[in-house]
Amino acid sequence: MILKIDKEKKWEARLDSAPAFFETMQKWAKDQNFKILPRILMPHDVFVLKEDGVDVFCVSLYVSDHLAKVAFPLANKNKTHTKGGLSFLYKAIDFYCKTLKIVGLMTTANPEDYKSFLKSNDWMDFGMRNEDYYIKILK
Repeated sequence: MILKIDKEKKWEARLDSAPAFFETMQKWAKDQNFKILPRILMPHDVFVLKEDGVDVFCVSLYVSDHLAKVAFPLANKNKTHTKGGLSFLYKAIDFYCKTLKIVGLMTTANPEDYKSFLKSNDWMDFGMRNEDYYIKILK
């Protein structure tokens, strides 16, 4: 589903799904030396930015009632992209969340450039330090 278009910059933000986009996510993660969860644990919603006909960014979204968690922002390392594209994609995510009446987004951030990106897009550091996340797969 197309969520947002900027004809001038040739950007198209769409809502995709993990089953349809997972192979691409795996490749992009591998190219960035980053690990993602097994497909069964990935959120269904994947937001993708296409620039000039080529997918350049994706971000996954776990939805939980009135709160959502942004996870696994990945970039296509084989395509240069125009500055501002990731912000455009995050605005599409904001729009989608507002239609679902989600009142808050959360994420984790490690690289300094990603932290700076989040702050420049109205995200706040809520001060948790030295937190490690664990998961359990139910059988």
